[in-house]
Amino acid sequence: MESSQSKRSASFSEQTLQPLSEKDMEELQSTLPPDKKLKAGREYIWNRKSKRKAEYWKYYLEYVENGKLRAECKFCPKTFAADGNLNGSKNVKNHAESCLAHFIDNDWKLNKKIINFCPISSHKGEAIGKAVEACLEYWGIDDKLFTVTVDNASSNDVACAHLSRMVRRTECINDGKNLHVRCIAHIINLIVWDGIKEHGVCIDRVRNAVKYVKNSPARILRFKDLVQKANIDSKSSLSFDVPTRWNSTYIMLETALKFRRVFSGLSLPDGEDLNDNERPPEPEDWEKLERLVLFLEGFYLLTKRISGSHYVTANKGLGEIASMYDMLNNWEQSEDLNFQAMAIAMKKKV
Repeated sequence: MESSQSKRSASFSEQTLQPLSEKDMEELQSTLPPDKKLKAGREYIWNRKSKRKAEYWKYYLEYVENGKLRAECKFCPKTFAADGNLNGSKNVKNHAESCLAHFIDNDWKLNKKIINFCPISSHKGEAIGKAVEACLEYWGIDDKLFTVTVDNASSNDVACAHLSRMVRRTECINDGKNLHVRCIAHIINLIVWDGIKEHGVCIDRVRNAVKYVKNSPARILRFKDLVQKANIDSKSSLSFDVPTRWNSTYIMLETALKFRRVFSGLSLPDGEDLNDNERPPEPEDWEKLERLVLFLEGFYLLTKRISGSHYVTANKGLGEIASMYDMLNNWEQSEDLNFQAMAIAMKKKV
């Protein structure tokens, strides 16, 4: 009896191992970047009505090798096993996402293209700057660089300083005066963390409570049982935060607040040997965090809007900064002295 695998291989032989016409080869070549050529002797598949639904497949050429289906990246020499039934498509998907850059075309549409992979000698700013400069020179656009958007790491400051010197030599746009554009999402992250320092103890207490529950399957079951008994209608799940991403802290707090009654029914660690921020959350902590989540909601929504990857965000920057400043002005007039202080501290960073 013939196996399903051999049947798939046989179907490739019947449908794809016939030589492509010269017209087919020209059409297939037209889908590639100018410096990419079809590999001689490779048995490519040219299926104009592919059943592949995932968007990332359009960045690959499919071919048959030794009776097995493989995928070749259109932008680099990498190849992958491509029979989803046998190999899955995780590697193909991950490569496509890591290999792409984004740009806006003349019709204001967001495009994704590969630009380059290149090794660097170190992660020091000067090495990064030189590597980027080499790429720009290779592409012939070293005199067309307008802006570079990076986060606030010190090495990026050094790299952008190097590129600024380059654009002054090449007489680039605006002489490099506005070259270094800092990532708005990262700036918001720094601003918010500076503002919520005052609530560090409350946040730590909730974080420790969440960690205590999630670190034990028995405690998780106990927690779910208490949620049912408390008739809390929520499908949310407890989540840890990532210290470098304040919006994950917002999600952790916002979710934990839904289950505050449940936490009070658990035997959370307590004792004189614990630090103040390691004790269980008290009613006053929950009240403070309830107001804090209300305060942070606007910044959370703002961060989501400017962190989109499937739509253009470059045109939103100024408006979003103005929106953030307006929020801080409103909170500065709050009757809550803690939030007044937070708004003042955060405005200093804007």
